[in-house]
Amino acid sequence: MFTSFVVHKLSYAGMFVLLAGAGIIAPVPEELTLLTAGYLSAIGVMMITRAIPVAIAALLTGDTFLFALAKFGAPYAKKIHTRLVESGLHNTWIFDPKRPLRAVFLLRFVTGIRLISPIFAGFNDASWLGFIAADLAALVIFVPLMTWLGWHFSAHFLPFVATFELVRHIVFFTIVAFVGGSILVALNPRLHKMYEHLRKRFFKHD
Repeated sequence: MFTSFVVHKLSYAGMFVLLAGAGIIAPVPEELTLLTAGYLSAIGVMMITRAIPVAIAALLTGDTFLFALAKFGAPYAKKIHTRLVESGLHNTWIFDPKRPLRAVFLLRFVTGIRLISPIFAGFNDASWLGFIAADLAALVIFVPLMTWLGWHFSAHFLPFVATFELVRHIVFFTIVAFVGGSILVALNPRLHKMYEHLRKRFFKHD
């Protein structure tokens, strides 16, 4: 009984640490941790009704920490924000300085670059309440979905994770290619002029 209690507590604590530090100090993809939590829930090591709230709290904690770093102008946040500006990403639809919470919500579902959004929001005067609301709204969708997938495919967990990781990387590089194309169009006057001509020609308003 005591051993079971300790294992359960360590499982939740370990998950919290991994998720709160994902992308900052713990190089473990959030999706992999959530899928594993779903699997452990399916085999009785964890309870999914506890795992999901703990995961949401952990991710919200990590995101809020990054947001705070940007708000207070920490060197780490400034470095990432400078790279964002230099890359030209701030010229894209997702990174709209007038609507910084758009990136907070949407990038929660994009692997690899989601840690940029809290910093972007912090440097573009998003309110604390607005940031927490947008991040929490995305987490309430993202966390249960990932955890449920791990629970649902528990019988074939390893093959599923391998497939999921492949899809995750394909999606990531597809988005990078799309964003890269958007930046190229935004920065190159000739391409931008061509893009505007095609847009007006094929997407005329009645």
